[in-house]
Amino acid sequence: IRDFTGDVLIIGGCHDVVTPPESFQMLYETASAARSREIVWLKDCGHAVHAHLRAQPTLQNTLIERIAALLLPQNAHPIQEEILS
Repeated sequence: IRDFTGDVLIIGGCHDVVTPPESFQMLYETASAARSREIVWLKDCGHAVHAHLRAQPTLQNTLIERIAALLLPQNAHPIQEEILS
């Protein structure tokens, strides 16, 4: 991950006992060559991020928008056309 030059979005649960928060912080710090990097912490969430998001559609939509913003370049027309065709 040290040499990764793309965008890094790390999503972690604040109460994750399987993957401790320190692991997410280490990934973030190691991705120093990334074009952008961000950690999103989910309050009251453990390791089961998907289950947590299913119960909170507003939060789920917010994260979908963040992920889409990273995946879609500023000139998103070719990707949109590809998806729609």
